[in-house]
Amino acid sequence: MINLKGDVYQFVLTNGPIIPVQAAKNFKIDIMMTSAYLSELVAEKKLYVTKFLKIGTSPLYYAQGQETKLKDFYSHLPQRPRQITEVLETNKILRDIALEPWQRVALRETIDFAVPIKVITDKEEIFWRWYLLPQEEAENIIKAFLNPQEKLEKPLESQNIQTTLEIKDKIKVGRKKTTTSDFEKEILEYLNKKELKILNSKIIRKGVDIEYDSEMNSNIGKINICIKAKNKKKINESDLGLVLNLTNEKKTPVLFLTNGILVKKAEKYLQQNKGLIIFRNIHDKKDIL
Repeated sequence: MINLKGDVYQFVLTNGPIIPVQAAKNFKIDIMMTSAYLSELVAEKKLYVTKFLKIGTSPLYYAQGQETKLKDFYSHLPQRPRQITEVLETNKILRDIALEPWQRVALRETIDFAVPIKVITDKEEIFWRWYLLPQEEAENIIKAFLNPQEKLEKPLESQNIQTTLEIKDKIKVGRKKTTTSDFEKEILEYLNKKELKILNSKIIRKGVDIEYDSEMNSNIGKINICIKAKNKKKINESDLGLVLNLTNEKKTPVLFLTNGILVKKAEKYLQQNKGLIIFRNIHDKKDIL
């Protein structure tokens, strides 16, 4: 059994990216067993698996160095994700606010090809990087775009967080020291009421966007949970798309807390991702989390 698992690994190294049925046919073994071997190899970080790109209902398994071959499977993407993926490949970098709503939603789905870079200046916005474009090169392109008169003599300092890019020379200094915002206080009160213990927090934008790693008690013991808090009157599908990216990053469902309401399209998007995003309005008295 161990040797067979190794044989499956070698098969992927030689033929990847593959879907489980290819290995099952090659070794004449059950598809469930093949999938189990592949899943174990992914857990051991010897192989990788696509998150959105699928052949039928099967994801693709591949080894390091085979990433470039994933674009050969464009034809299996749904129409709109395929269209925006082709645009991203051509442009290498796309600015989220410059895109149409359907393009922003499609990019949040095509996470195998589109890597989000969160840029914080005097406001927060998202840029998208073609997955084969080096992070450092992407940062330089974005910095050149936001600072066209500045010479790029050295790469922008990275915070070693792939999805966060902070452009320090755009941040205003000399601001008055601020205390905890009213919104953050409301969030902390909500978490305390629900007996959710905060392990650590990350302020994306003061009083507007905060992320927490938390812990809650359950019948089977303590469970870790990620929390996204957003101070916004109307929550759209783009907001939920960012939360969905967070579920993929944290490998866990995310509790999305807000003082706003969902627009109609966002309600549909939430239903499509039920189980991954737990949406709660902190002012809803009927909340039974």
